[in-house]
Amino acid sequence: AEVHVEPGDEVEGDQVIVVIEAMKMLHSLRATGTTTIDEVRVAVGDQVATGDVLITFEIPSTEETP
Repeated sequence: AEVHVEPGDEVEGDQVIVVIEAMKMLHSLRATGTTTIDEVRVAVGDQVATGDVLITFEIPSTEETP
């Protein structure tokens, strides 16, 4: 029903990133912490199934910078 992020966006904990509609009810999917959006695999109007990946997140680098 709604997509609130784009790749590269930084999101914070409890921020709504996607709203899906199921059985005429709206369900907000929220970020659980601060992170960056890597990929958005869903658009408004798409039908999704159980197990579909809607959003991916960047994995923080663990390498130290000299």
